[in-house]
Amino acid sequence: MVAFGVGLAVFSVAANESRNFTHFEDALTPSKFEITLEQLKSQAMTYQTRAKSPTGTANKEAAAIVDLFVWFQPAYLTKIGVQSAHSRFSEMVDGVNQAFLDSEIDVSIRLVNAEPLRNVSDELPLQSTIDSDGNVTQGALDRFNSVVLDVNARSEGPYYEYKKYAAYGADLVMYARDFREAEQTNLSLGVGANGGQISAIFDRYNGLSDEFMFESYSIFKHVIGHNFGGDHEVGKISTLTSESDARATTCDGGKNTIMWSGYDKNNAVSVYSNPNIQLGGEFCGELGKTDNTRVINSNAVITSNRWDAPDSLGIISFSQTGYTANETDGTVTITLTREGSLSGESEVELAILDDSATVGNDIAITSGVKRVFFSSGEASVTVVLNLIVDEVAETQESVNLILRYPLAATVTATQAKLTIEESGQVNPGEVDVSVSEAKVEGQDVVVTLNRSNGSDGEISFEVATGIMTATADLDAATADDFTALNTAVTFADGETQKTLNISTLDDDLVESTEGFSVMVTAKQNSIINNSQNVAQILDNDEVNAGSFTLSAADSQVNEDVGTLELTIDRTGGSDGAVEIGIAVEGGGEDFAQLDTTSVVFADGEVQKAVVVRVLNNNSTAQTTQNFSVVMTTPETVTASVARVTVTVLNDDEATQTSTADSGGGAFGWLSLLLAGLVFRKRQ
Repeated sequence: MVAFGVGLAVFSVAANESRNFTHFEDALTPSKFEITLEQLKSQAMTYQTRAKSPTGTANKEAAAIVDLFVWFQPAYLTKIGVQSAHSRFSEMVDGVNQAFLDSEIDVSIRLVNAEPLRNVSDELPLQSTIDSDGNVTQGALDRFNSVVLDVNARSEGPYYEYKKYAAYGADLVMYARDFREAEQTNLSLGVGANGGQISAIFDRYNGLSDEFMFESYSIFKHVIGHNFGGDHEVGKISTLTSESDARATTCDGGKNTIMWSGYDKNNAVSVYSNPNIQLGGEFCGELGKTDNTRVINSNAVITSNRWDAPDSLGIISFSQTGYTANETDGTVTITLTREGSLSGESEVELAILDDSATVGNDIAITSGVKRVFFSSGEASVTVVLNLIVDEVAETQESVNLILRYPLAATVTATQAKLTIEESGQVNPGEVDVSVSEAKVEGQDVVVTLNRSNGSDGEISFEVATGIMTATADLDAATADDFTALNTAVTFADGETQKTLNISTLDDDLVESTEGFSVMVTAKQNSIINNSQNVAQILDNDEVNAGSFTLSAADSQVNEDVGTLELTIDRTGGSDGAVEIGIAVEGGGEDFAQLDTTSVVFADGEVQKAVVVRVLNNNSTAQTTQNFSVVMTTPETVTASVARVTVTVLNDDEATQTSTADSGGGAFGWLSLLLAGLVFRKRQ
C-alpha cells in the first residue's frame, strides 16, 4: 500500500492580503493566491455566475464545471514524452469525471491547459530544506507555489506561470512531477490542499512499461477529491477543519473508496463514499458519517466559481480537414480561422501527433506543440511548419493535427490531417516470407524475408511466433518447445533480405513432429506474401515402445462364468502411444465376444485390461469348447505373447429323449394297450 500526501501540510500559502474573485480586466496581472473553501465560505462574496462553456472531456450536463490547469515539470516530459503526458492527463480527467458520475456527484472537471514549467528547475529537490545556520533552500513544491500563485513573488513582477494561470482563470492547479525515489522516502504519490486549489502528482510511470501505467489515474481522483473538501477515513484525516462526514469507508467486500489514505490497486473501488450506493451488497457510506459525495457536491459551486474564466472571443477552427504537401516544398501552411467576436486577443494550442510521419523526423518541431495567437480583429492566422527532406525514399505519410486549450475562445473542428508526399517515385517492393524446412529440436528455425520488385525507402514489419492449432498431421508445439519471438524487422532503403533465427529446445521427451506459427505483419501499407507460416520441429529422442504380452486370469472356465478378464502388459519401455488390435477366434456354440476391437496405450502407460464375455447356451450338453483371443501390434512394436487360448467347460447334464423309431418306446405303449384289453374282457 502506498501513502497519499496530506493536504495543506506540503503547500505554503502566499502571504498576500489582496483577494480578488471576479474577472480581471488585465488578465495577465491579477492579484491571486491560494484560497481555501473555508476562507471562501467565511466571506460574503458575490460570484459572477456566468456559465462556463464546457469543452473537451467535461460533462456538459453537470451542474458545476471546474477548470483545471496542469503544469508539467520539464524532466517529467523528457521521461515519458510530451504527447504521452498530454494524453495521460486528458485520460485522468476522463477518469475522475466518470468517478464523479458513478458516485452521483454533479461536477465535471475540464482541462483548460497543460504546459511545462519555465521557472521551477529540474534540479530542485521536492521539499525545502533548512541548514544548521537556519538558511532555507527552497524546494520544488514551495517554488511551484510561489511562481504560480504569488503575484509578489519577485520585485520585477509575477512569473510567467502566474500570468498564464491567471489568464485562464482556472479554479484548480496541479503540479505534475516525475517520481524520484530518493526524495520520496515515505513513497508519497500525490498531495492535495484540502478545500484548496492546488494539488500535485508524483508519477512513477516511465513511458515504456505497463508498470504503474494506471496508478496515477487513481491518485488523480484522490487529490482532486481533497480540493473539494473530501478527506480520508476515520483516524487518518488530513486536516482537523474537514467536515465531520468527509470520511472514506469501505464496501464491496472491504474495498477502499477513493479518498482512503492508502492506495492498493487490488483493494479499491472507483467511487467516493456515498450512503446511497451499494456495491457487493454493502453500502459505500453512512449518512452523516462517511459521505464524501455530499461534501464534494456541497462545495462544487464554490469551487467552480473560485476564479472566472475569460469570455470567449470567437470560435477557432481549422480552415479545412486535410492539408497536403510534398516534402521538397520545405514548408506547409496550416490556416486557422476565428469566427464570432473578434474584439480581443485569443489563442489556442496546435498539437502535431505522430502517425506514419513523426515529429522530429518529418516535421521540424521539437515538442510537437505550437501556440497560435489571434490579435484583436484578426479572423485568420497561418502557421508554417517546416518539413524535413531526407534521403530515404518513403511512401505517403501523415500526422494528425489537434486544436486544444483555447484561451478567450472556443474550438470547433478540432482535428485535421497533414499528408506529406514523397519527393519522387517510390517503389518499396513486396516482401515474401519463408520458413526453413523441418528442424530437429535444438536447431534454429530460420525465417527469411525477401524484398523484390523494388526496394525504395524504409519499410518495417512485426514478426511474432504463436501456438498453432493441432491438425491431423501435425501436433501443436508448446511454449516449452521453442523460444517465443515478437520483434520488429526494418528494411533500410535498398535492403532486400532479412533473416531471423528462432531457437527450438532439445528436451528428453519422445514426441511426434510438432509445429508453431510464424506471423509477419506489415507496419505500413506494404505488400507482404505468405504472412502466415508454420515451422516444424522434429523429435530426436529414441523411441522405445516396449514389448506387449497378453495373458488371461484363467485358461479354463465354465460356460456360465459370464466374463473373463485378460491383461495386456507393456514391458521394457513405454514411449509413445500404441494401438493394439484385439480379436476372438473359434469357440463353437459357447463362443466369446469383445466389447472393443482395439485398446490404446498412452505414452507411459504400461497395462490395459480386456474383458471377454462368454455366452452360455444354458441347456445343451456339449463337449468342451475352445476359443482364442488374438492380439495384433503395429510393425514397429513387438509382442512376446500375442495369443491366449481359453477352454470353456460344459456345465449342462445329459437328458434322454424319445423318438418314433425307438424300440423301447414302442413296446411300452403296446403293453399298456394290451393290458387295457385284458381288463375289459374279464368284466
